This record gives sequence, structure tokens and C-alpha cells, in this order.
Amino acid sequence: IKGCFEDLNGPDCVLSVQVVMRHGARDPSVGAMVPFMPVGYDLKNPAPTWGEWQRPEYEELTSVGHEMCFLLGEYFSNTYLPACGLQLTPDDILYRSSSVRRVLLSGSAFWQGFATCADKDNGIVPPDVSQPLKVQTKDSGDVLVAGLPCKPLRHPATPDDMFRGWQYCDEFKVAWSKKKTQDTFRTVAETHSEFLREIHSRAGVSRPLTNEERMSNACYFHEIFECEKNFPTPKNSLSRLFDQTETEKIQRIARWVWEQRFFMPYYRYN
Repeated sequence: IKGCFEDLNGPDCVLSVQVVMRHGARDPSVGAMVPFMPVGYDLKNPAPTWGEWQRPEYEELTSVGHEMCFLLGEYFSNTYLPACGLQLTPDDILYRSSSVRRVLLSGSAFWQGFATCADKDNGIVPPDVSQPLKVQTKDSGDVLVAGLPCKPLRHPATPDDMFRGWQYCDEFKVAWSKKKTQDTFRTVAETHSEFLREIHSRAGVSRPLTNEERMSNACYFHEIFECEKNFPTPKNSLSRLFDQTETEKIQRIARWVWEQRFFMPYYRYN
């Protein structure tokens, strides 16, 4: 790799490097909390998970998530800058992100960690972290979020379209709705129906649901497991209800649903 960077006019030179990363650990999403919402907002007998999280916390980056991204930035700078002999400035790096606050904060933490690498003996110059990281989102105009300037994209498909298609892209919504009505999805939901009814009952979910809805909710169970485990002060109102075998089965079902949702072969951006 280093040789490729040294000869920028060579036939095999590296023009750019793209790193795909997810935001750091966060609180549960609003969607994940919906199944646990008291029916009719009757707060006398809420599901334990509903009372564990406060609404202002939903979907926000936690201190653990910030540290994750900072350490990831450190890793990349310590691993790749010395290997490639690069001298980087903020103009050399572009963070393409959705406009969601937790994702922007994750980029800021990654940038701070990335700027820690300095090896003057080898001529490595770290980025100047005092200069904000360039960010592209769907926003029009320049705004500052956590010190990051959000630049509008000059392209039909914005980062929000690509990273959050389930919310912003109508084509994706239609494709996913059709997917859930197909025989394969229904068959898998029926296969696990007894197990899905049991875990919902144990978790205090009292609202009437179809097998397909219960199976989709496995993703939210899995999400909350991860949020509880990675919260600065670990929580366990949901995870304590299931043993390891049951937890692993919920995770397998959740991963299957996610694969159906995010890897639909007939869905693409035009």
C-alpha cells in the first residue's frame, strides 16, 4: 500500500480509501420502544422495559458510544497513517453521514481519535482536530452540529436516502411492505410463532400482534439487549428475562429479519 501512495502517477496508485462505519453505542430507538408502550398509555402496569428508559434518552449517543468511536479513530490513525506515510489535513477527509445527531457525534469522536497519531520521526503529521471535519448530509445550507459543518450533497441520492432508506425512501418502504406479505416471511413467522408469543408475554407486551409483527419485533428485542449491555451503567430489565439459549434464538431471528429487510435483491437506488 505504501508504494502505491508514493507513486501517485503510477498505474496502480490508490486514489482514495473509503471506510464504512456505524455510529457508536446509543440508547434504544423510538421504534424499539413502541412494542413495550402501555396500551392506551395505561401506566399502572407498564412493561418493565418501558420504565427503564427515559424518552429524552432515545437514540442518543452514549458516553460508551463516544469512546468506541474515539478508539476506532485512534486505531485507524495508528494503523494506517504510519503504514502509508500520509500527511492529512481536514480537506483530505470527508465524512458522509446521515443528518442524525448520534451519527454526527460519532464522526466527531472518530475525528478526535484519528488526530491522536503523531510520529515526527517518520514525518507523520496528524490532522488538526481544531478544524472541523467536513460532513455531507441531506441538509441544505451549512449548519454546525457538534462542531461539524454539514454540507449539502449535489446528488439525487442523499446520505439519508442511502443510510436511512426505511424512513426517507418511498421505494424502500413499498419493497419492504411487499416482502412481509410473501410466503417465505409468513412461513418463518409461523414456524417460530409459539416462541415469539412466549417472549412477548414474558416481556409484558400485551397489545394484539400478528405472527409477522412479533417476528419483526425480535429486531427490537435484540436492539434493546445491545443497548442494555453497552449502556454506561448496564441495564437488564429485558435481557434478564431470557436465558442464553433463548437470547441467541431471538438474535438469530432478528438477524434473519434484518437480512430480509436490508438485502432485498429487487430493491435498488435509481
